[in-house]
Amino acid sequence: MSPLMKQLSIGQQAKRPHQKVEYGTTMAYGNSAAVSTLTASHNLKLSGLSAGTLYHFRVKSRDAAGNLATSIDFTLTTSAGPDTVAPTLNQVVASNVSSTEATVTWTTNELASSEVEYGPTTTYGTLAAVAG
Repeated sequence: MSPLMKQLSIGQQAKRPHQKVEYGTTMAYGNSAAVSTLTASHNLKLSGLSAGTLYHFRVKSRDAAGNLATSIDFTLTTSAGPDTVAPTLNQVVASNVSSTEATVTWTTNELASSEVEYGPTTTYGTLAAVAG
């Protein structure tokens, strides 16, 4: 190999990343993150992912000689993100009504703390927290 070809080959290898993660919502991936540092312990942070989404990913590592290893496909699912929806109130019922008290019962579609506002008008006036 001529000195010019050796120099060209070395220059091309230097431009290749040594660590790479390809990722996306399908096995076609479509996104990647890479660094060119040679190391035996690797990590790359993937940012800009969507909450509650299944992602496919594979990793690639290249040694100093340019030999490339590619992993099989793996998957991860991002967490759902913050809960921004109030619980749904169901089966609200007043029972055991007497002249001085009543029992109010209900269910919610998720774990929730609760309270009952009550009074002689819709301005209520009294608040009772439900003990958990």
